[in-house]
Amino acid sequence: MAAAPHLGVLCVLHFLGHGSYQESVGRGWNFAISQPAVSKCITNVTNAINNELNNWIVFPQDNQNIQRNKQVFFEQYGFPGIVGAIDCTHVAIVAPPANHDLYPAAAYYNRKGFYSINVQLIVDANLRIINVNARFPGSVHDAAIWRMSNINRHLENRYLNDNLDYHLIGDEGYPLSPWLLVKYPGNHPQHTPEGRYNDHIVRARSVVERVIGILKKTFYII
Repeated sequence: MAAAPHLGVLCVLHFLGHGSYQESVGRGWNFAISQPAVSKCITNVTNAINNELNNWIVFPQDNQNIQRNKQVFFEQYGFPGIVGAIDCTHVAIVAPPANHDLYPAAAYYNRKGFYSINVQLIVDANLRIINVNARFPGSVHDAAIWRMSNINRHLENRYLNDNLDYHLIGDEGYPLSPWLLVKYPGNHPQHTPEGRYNDHIVRARSVVERVIGILKKTFYII
């Protein structure tokens, strides 16, 4: 790292938190480092973070953590059997070359009108991220990312091995399955079973929307 390690970390946090250009970060009086040095800091620090993510972002596998997740969801939202809430969010990127052999720009142009990576997040009731999938370009639909994800296959295998009380919750863009629950279609009064179910699932699923909001408010570069 070109700068002292602690300055490099602070420099990257400043860059991510303000969404500014690298040059303006480098000109800051408290950093006083060049734009090329800022670029190296960003590369080194983000690589270090990526190397450690598997130690912090862990989908619950053992019964103790699974039961803890389900208990917290039930205590806070009255919804049994839930281990996490799922959603996707678009992270804007600079458009790649239009004629790139592997990553053509068209694949990253999303339905909202900008270039992005569509990132799938799963979070628990305590707003902790327990799974991330950032492998797909912005044109890929949330449901398609889910169908191709390892977590989908993992939950399906658990279900086929008689782990029936083990679910994620998502919005209406996801396909209903025994291990991924979504709202009951249509409008239903709250006093009906369908209405009560929808009310609980909407409140419980809000955790993933809150996490996405917190991330994008904290790190404006996202």
